[in-house]
Amino acid sequence: MFTLLFPTPRLLPLLLLCLTLLTACKKDAAAPEPPLEGRWMITQFYSKEYDTAGTLLSEKVSPPGPNPPLMVITPNTVYYINTVTGNVIDPVEQYTREQNKLRLHGTPEREAHIVELTAHKLVLSYPRVFVTSAGYRDGTNTYTR
Repeated sequence: MFTLLFPTPRLLPLLLLCLTLLTACKKDAAAPEPPLEGRWMITQFYSKEYDTAGTLLSEKVSPPGPNPPLMVITPNTVYYINTVTGNVIDPVEQYTREQNKLRLHGTPEREAHIVELTAHKLVLSYPRVFVTSAGYRDGTNTYTR
């Protein structure tokens, strides 16, 4: 009975190692998510075009043109600024956020999904951003700040 309560000298280093590993493996607190709000500069457009049956027709990756607009996200609006004139480009859209989904309440109403959000990078996916009788297009935009 006495040997069960107190480890033998051979087992003592193993017991100390186990205790050390257990205390070293505690989880760190998760870093808070960076704010969505801010000024974002577009760096890449990516689009996929599909026919009405959902068959992929084409994929395209393209950089923005010269002087791309700056996207500004506030706690409840999204708007764009002309980087040459500094003027706001209409319309200013209200939005609501549900986890990683943004509902843009413009005309027409649409959705954007936050694919990635870091301190300096934002990737938004726009499902069925453009729909015609011939098919539809999904878009993904990458922004930096």
